[in-house]
Amino acid sequence: DQVSEVTGAQARLGQLGYHDGPISGELDDATALALWGFQLREGLAATGELDAATQAALRRSYGM
Repeated sequence: DQVSEVTGAQARLGQLGYHDGPISGELDDATALALWGFQLREGLAATGELDAATQAALRRSYGM
């Protein structure tokens, strides 16, 4: 899935070691926490949201 989809973000965050939950497609608390941790590490605003800046950083870190 594309990084713009929650499932795509969950899969990439999992491969990068931030998310260990299921690939549910839900922007649940575990996914928001994983996004928050990734955003902090990347120097982004830590919102826990799958915003454009986070998507771009996921693409750079993981690809596609």
